[in-house]
Amino acid sequence: MKHARIAIGFAVAALVAGSVVWAPAPSAQAATELQCTLSVQHPHGSTHVSGTINVVAVTTCPVAMTSIYIDVELNRTSGVYTTWTGTPKYTYGKKTAQGNAATSCSAGPGTFQGWAITTIVPPAGYVLTGSGTSHKYGTAVSVACGLAAAAAPQIASDTITISLTKLAGATAKS
Repeated sequence: MKHARIAIGFAVAALVAGSVVWAPAPSAQAATELQCTLSVQHPHGSTHVSGTINVVAVTTCPVAMTSIYIDVELNRTSGVYTTWTGTPKYTYGKKTAQGNAATSCSAGPGTFQGWAITTIVPPAGYVLTGSGTSHKYGTAVSVACGLAAAAAPQIASDTITISLTKLAGATAKS
């Protein structure tokens, strides 16, 4: 299932990218490098939806992107490997996109790990330095709902970056 979702994500990215004119990277003197981050939080007993274990992932950019796609999975890595998928999200003209995946507390206790994929399409005046698509596994952590979960760190995350370059003289929405 995950590989099919990755393929769909890449296909969507390719379709969106097809509408963007890609230019060669500008000279170092005329460019400013910016970075978007993909953060995959540690799975935890939810404080927002009682009775669930969830993981949240967020893509954050310093300027509004033409589009940001994010898809998140929650994986149980202890016992029988199981995956719960979130709903893919798109944002347009925004600096961030957030997604989550969750399961019932009855799936725990166990070791859980988040996974996310993101694709950004930069606004006019920016070019990608590398790929606009990146994916990340978060840290595998033990999760149990209830009082034990409340003592565990719930906001910690693991991040990766996607780089883009601002062309000289370009302006963007902030």
